[in-house]
Amino acid sequence: METDDINILRDNFKLSSLIIIGAFLQALLFLVYPSRIVTLPVLGIITYSIFEFLLQYSGTLKDPFYVRVRRGRRTARVVNVSNIAPNNAKSQGLVVFILGVRLNETPLGIFAPDFDIVGKYIESMWKDADANHDKWGYLGKTSSLIATDDGTNNAISVISYWKSIEGLQAFAQGDQHRKGWDWYLKLKHANFGIMHETYVVPAGMWENISVNMKPFGLGQAKYAGDLKEAKGESWQSMKSRMRKFAAEGGEGTPHD
Repeated sequence: METDDINILRDNFKLSSLIIIGAFLQALLFLVYPSRIVTLPVLGIITYSIFEFLLQYSGTLKDPFYVRVRRGRRTARVVNVSNIAPNNAKSQGLVVFILGVRLNETPLGIFAPDFDIVGKYIESMWKDADANHDKWGYLGKTSSLIATDDGTNNAISVISYWKSIEGLQAFAQGDQHRKGWDWYLKLKHANFGIMHETYVVPAGMWENISVNMKPFGLGQAKYAGDLKEAKGESWQSMKSRMRKFAAEGGEGTPHD
């Protein structure tokens, strides 16, 4: 089972549900085995977790999450039609496409009828985008589980980035997306909902900045370009950068 699948399974349950499940399993073990046998694995796991924490806190052992953090103030650049990342991070236009899937059948959660099928269709769609990223101008995506008012993270959001609206439309008309959408429209239940939002952003009218952050958003889009340092007077405040662009009449690209 992949990490994403494990995270979705974990976040399908409320914290209280996970505690009850754990207590129930522990009680069953006490009925079958002597208490000292049941207790030893639990004590071992607790001891290991504490020991691992102390090693990571002291710096002796590297935290696998922290290793992926990009230190400093950075911005992601978007490659142009020649697949070259220009020095000016905002010199290319950008299309942002947000795809969301939310479970409505909260008692069953991810075990609701057909949810596994929609997951396979979505996976095949993004594989199609990867295979055609040059032709469609697909820059990559980032995804997350969204906390909702239902107490579990039962909404999945995928934010993708594209060079042009024409490329995004080509993706939407592609075989994999078309198959998935046609299948969804034929469903006779509403166990889960699907939404999307599309934003077409002109060159110079967008930015992204991360500080000591694991790559996320445009910084995680694998075909967009690299993360470069965002430094200098022009990066001091968004207000000054946008004012500079407006003073130039909204044409072209603001200076870095």
